Amino acid sequence: MKNLFSILICTVLFLSFSCKEEKKAPEGPTQMKKVMAIHDEVMPKMSSINQISRKLRAYAEQHPDMPAERREEIESTVQQLSEAEEGMMKWMSQAPSQYKKLREEKSEEALMQFLEEQEAVIKKVRANMLQAIDDGKALLSTLQPDQKEQ
Repeated sequence: MKNLFSILICTVLFLSFSCKEEKKAPEGPTQMKKVMAIHDEVMPKMSSINQISRKLRAYAEQHPDMPAERREEIESTVQQLSEAEEGMMKWMSQAPSQYKKLREEKSEEALMQFLEEQEAVIKKVRANMLQAIDDGKALLSTLQPDQKEQ
């Protein structure tokens, strides 16, 4: 009876350890690395946003008698550039601290959901930045040749 009990205990222990699901390392880049790769791709473009914006404002100041329609187009593009820059600054000020807090307090599932949401947010920031840069360059190309993006 004692042997049977010992065998039963050993079997239960063996089964409990063998049935546990092992966590495997994720294949490919982690979700956080994917999010940061998008950030790292567009962050250097912040200087382009500032440069284009400065050139457009300088053009507007140097040409006070330009048609109102052209002035509005420049102001609108400068605003678009500013909003794209602000989108990146806002994301950088919020996402890392939220990630750190969630990492300390929440489950892996909640953290993954947050990172998936942040991937969508940073993709939108990227799209806004790239569109603003393209629009700014296009507008500069219609102005005097010396004001074009180089």
